Amino acid sequence: MNSTRLATALVLAMATATVPACRRESQSYHPLAAGTHWEYRVSERAQHRDRPEQRADGEIFTETVLPARELNGRTVIPLQADMLGHKATSFVVERRDGIYAVARQELDQQEIKTHDVPQCLLPYPPVKEVTCDLEAPELYETTEFKLTGVAHIEADDEVVTVPAGIYHNCLRIRAEASGSARLPDRLGTVSMKTEEIQWWAPGVGMVKTQLKQEMDPKSFGWGTRTMELVSFKSG
Repeated sequence: MNSTRLATALVLAMATATVPACRRESQSYHPLAAGTHWEYRVSERAQHRDRPEQRADGEIFTETVLPARELNGRTVIPLQADMLGHKATSFVVERRDGIYAVARQELDQQEIKTHDVPQCLLPYPPVKEVTCDLEAPELYETTEFKLTGVAHIEADDEVVTVPAGIYHNCLRIRAEASGSARLPDRLGTVSMKTEEIQWWAPGVGMVKTQLKQEMDPKSFGWGTRTMELVSFKSG
């Protein structure tokens, strides 16, 4: 599983404990002003092939909005993620139908890799029943799986409690994707399936996510991840 997004002072948690009634303005669900910063607590369980199950609890994932820049002739907004010192930057654009990641750069790479198909992060308008198509690569050992699926806004009035506080009028988005690939060394064709539920709060962004990933045959691996917002700073 790829790593994606701990507590600071209690006063910060209290500062974000209540959110005003939901505005149906698209960007209110994903602030993109430079300097905006999220900090999450991460819990994971995973098993890879025949290795023992591994657990991690309390790790920190952060994401920060950097100043907008030009990339391939258009304006993009960099989102820099940091998980235990491993940094990567996604470059996103806002379109009429949602917010999409169009490129990515790993910390140890000079090259910015453009996605063949923009990756949907948040569909617009942010109301119940809206969907967007998903297409993204996922690396398993040295083999890349091409996962396709759909993200679907299941609800737009959820109440979510996380370490940072209580958030009202949240979107609940379910994203499901799957794909198959042939592994080397006569391991045969293996399928991968992911299911992720995300909660997005108006004026704040993503406050919680639950991810499940499994292989078929299951002996090739599985994993779960939960991320909960601990602190938020607007830009």
